[in-house]
This record gives sequence, C-alpha cells and structure tokens, in this order.
Amino acid sequence: MDLLVGVRDLKFFQTNLIYKMTKLRLTVNCNNIAIKDKIYLTMKIFYYILIIVILTTCKEGKKTDINSKYYKEFYSVLHELVQKKFSNVSLIVGETTPVYKNMYGKFPVPRATKEIPPPPPGIIYYDNNTFNSLTYSGQLDSADARFMYNSIDSTIVLKIDTSKSNLRVIPLTKLIEIFRNGAADGFEKYDEIEKLYGSKRFIIVSTPVYNSTMSKMILSVSYRYGPPDGEDYRFVLEKRNNGVWSIISNEKIWERR
Repeated sequence: MDLLVGVRDLKFFQTNLIYKMTKLRLTVNCNNIAIKDKIYLTMKIFYYILIIVILTTCKEGKKTDINSKYYKEFYSVLHELVQKKFSNVSLIVGETTPVYKNMYGKFPVPRATKEIPPPPPGIIYYDNNTFNSLTYSGQLDSADARFMYNSIDSTIVLKIDTSKSNLRVIPLTKLIEIFRNGAADGFEKYDEIEKLYGSKRFIIVSTPVYNSTMSKMILSVSYRYGPPDGEDYRFVLEKRNNGVWSIISNEKIWERR
C-alpha cells in the first residue's frame, strides 16, 4: 500500500513540477529579468529534478526489497519442508501452482443447483471456510487470515531456481509432455521421468500466501512417487524469533496408494 501511495504522490509531484517548470521558462524569457533571478530559477528547477530522482530511486528500491524478501522466505520454507517432510525427494516441478479463492479456480463458478458439480482436478484454493477454520483452530489470528485471503493473486506463478532450491528441476511443459504422450501405462511414464532426471519422486508446490509481515505462510505441496501413489498437503508455517520457519500445521488433503 505504501508503494502505491508513493507512486501516486510521485505522479502528482511530476505533474506539479511540469507546471512549475513551464511557468519558470516563461518567466525566464522575459527581457526584464535579472541574471541573478535566472540563476536562482535554474537552481530551483535542478532542485525539483533531484527530488524526483531521489523519490523514484527510493520507491524502486523498496519494491526490490519486498520482492527479494518474498523469494528469500519462500526458499527458506522450501528447504525446511524438504529437509523435514520430503527428505527422499530430489526433483521439483519448475513452477508453482497458482492459488485461487474458490474451488473452481479460473473456471466459471456454477450456478446454484441442488447438486454442486465437482471442481476441476488440481485446483489449489483457500476460501473463506479455509481461513475461518484456521482462525478457529488458533493457527492464524483474524487479521492475518483476512490479509492473506485478500492478498491471494492467482496470476502469480514463480519459476523455481535450481540454485536456490537445491533440487533438480523438471519443467512443467516436459512433465505435461511425458504424461500426455507415450505409453498409456503410468508406470512407464514414471520410469521415463527417472531415466531423464534420476528420480521418479517429485513435488509440486503452490505459490506462497503470506501475512502482512511475511512471518506466516500457507503453502500446498503435491508429492508424487508412482502411479497411482501420491499425497497432497497444506502447510501453515511461522517464522520464529530466531529466523527459522516452523510448521504450525500439516494437513493431508489427499492420499492415494
């Protein structure tokens, strides 16, 4: 919010500056103006330009800091989960799964009927019921729950950096290609993954959802290790005073063996 306000204020400042500079140029063109007044006006214009440069640099720097912390905390949590929950996994899909506010994701929400149609598969969503449950169970306070729900942006998809994740990355396009083409036997598809990437066990993680201070996070993880075996989890995590992320809750959403 501070960044948006700053940008708005900067645009107003720039508009105001253009008006003042135009007015000053008209004044400078007057034949009866003294040399010292011209110097004063030139210095004033330079002063306004300097302020714009400083404001722009500060705002861009603040945005960079926010993005840097966003990714830093994401990879810190990823390391924690892999170490404690998925220690036998060495492969991760190369981009995060977007998060939605309802079970139908980007698909149209069906009109009210006697029987609600099932949602499309693979949709990760945290709706009002999710946050009400997390608040009721004491995992989140109401302010965090409200902020996190409102901050969900389904357009955010992160590219996984191999050097930061310490996991080998399988591109999502390649994974889709393997499962869409080739043999119908699911075992052979997982064998192909193992042949190409050295393991048939992999995880797919969601885009993280933070509270306002980035000290709490919700992250969903899909763990796949062979047809039809798999598990889906939703983690709520908190960053302690020592800077280490700890798991508050670990809910298994789906399992098949």
